[in-house]
Amino acid sequence: MQVTIFEGRATHNFSPLTLTRPCFTLLLGAQTLLTSLLDSLATSRYSLLVRDHLVDTTKAHLSVDVNSFEKDEEALLVNGLAKPWMKDFHKMLRKKERFAAMDDGNLVLAKVVGRELDGNLSPTNIDGKFRRMHNKYELSSGLWKYPWELIEDNSEAISRQFALKSDRLQVEASNVLGSTKQVSIDGEATIEPNVVFDTRFGPITVEQEAEIQSFSRVVGPAYIGKQTIIRSALVGKGTSIADQCRIGGEVEQSVFSGYSNKAHSGFFGHSYVGEWVNVGALTANSDLKNTYGTVRMNFQGEKVDSGLLKVGCFLGDYCKTSIGTQIYTGIRAGVCSHLHGFVSEDVPSFTIYAKTLGSKLTELELDSAIETQRRMMRRRHIKPEHHDIELLRRVFELTQSERYMAGVLKTQFSLG
Repeated sequence: MQVTIFEGRATHNFSPLTLTRPCFTLLLGAQTLLTSLLDSLATSRYSLLVRDHLVDTTKAHLSVDVNSFEKDEEALLVNGLAKPWMKDFHKMLRKKERFAAMDDGNLVLAKVVGRELDGNLSPTNIDGKFRRMHNKYELSSGLWKYPWELIEDNSEAISRQFALKSDRLQVEASNVLGSTKQVSIDGEATIEPNVVFDTRFGPITVEQEAEIQSFSRVVGPAYIGKQTIIRSALVGKGTSIADQCRIGGEVEQSVFSGYSNKAHSGFFGHSYVGEWVNVGALTANSDLKNTYGTVRMNFQGEKVDSGLLKVGCFLGDYCKTSIGTQIYTGIRAGVCSHLHGFVSEDVPSFTIYAKTLGSKLTELELDSAIETQRRMMRRRHIKPEHHDIELLRRVFELTQSERYMAGVLKTQFSLG
């Protein structure tokens, strides 16, 4: 049976994080949603269905069939935002007949014949394609539908994934509060003196060639990726930090995607940070309202109540913050956005935001964004590929209306 992991309409709620990547490549715990799905499905043979502007970069990074189907085979369709540890998920997988499983109008799973996967199938119509199937089921909470849900489930994901690990190296008990069996440190990682691991709330994983500098405290559940440097920082529980990041100050229940920097003092909590983001010194975000009320976020012109007391910010790839930037609760800042001062509203992609410093919203020129991309990658000895540059061009085009609606000006940026 061929397996196709697809993007559905819920993907748009995760923008700007998903402007530059398929939803199933978002990090949850110690691995991507795609890896968790494939582990649960116990298959290595699969294809992907993604939005058109992501086809080339997806092929380059994952080396699998993208947006193509075998017409004569039985096929299993799986939403890239499906929760693989749900009981109903595995119950559906055991069904022999054709079926569609929905969650509030979103397709979660479907078993179909290959010829039903015609050329018109796309992320924009797949949710409605199988709603009229005779065998249709409703799966309550079968999908992650909003970005804060990934933050809320990150601790559980870290713990689940840790339980499946078999190669663990224990550290000296004097460095651990709690069970040493809950610490996994790769043999090539560097742990300087006076580092404390607190496993009383969950496990901790430190990957290959990671470096944790003296006077850091890491509270589990936590995940530290390959070649990441923790610079005398407090890493709170529920935090995942991907490969080649630089982290200082304090972070709590947050996800940092690969190659992002928060190297200096400042607080980040209940937040999700994309790739190649640079957080300036003393930048901090709020994850709790003064009223202690639940946090609401804007989605397509409507306020959606998260039902949570703590929700931080969501920063798209290549976002940059200047020194001392302060970000309010529930803020989303787009791809290649530049943030200055106090940020109290969502910021479109390719926008320089400095309202509290007396500046109007200004469009960041595409050539400038591409040059900044090149410079930042060079610092990690990486050269941007053609598909990396073209992706920025496509996202710039796709987000033009977003900037227009926000009143972003095509002019030279200046302060005051």
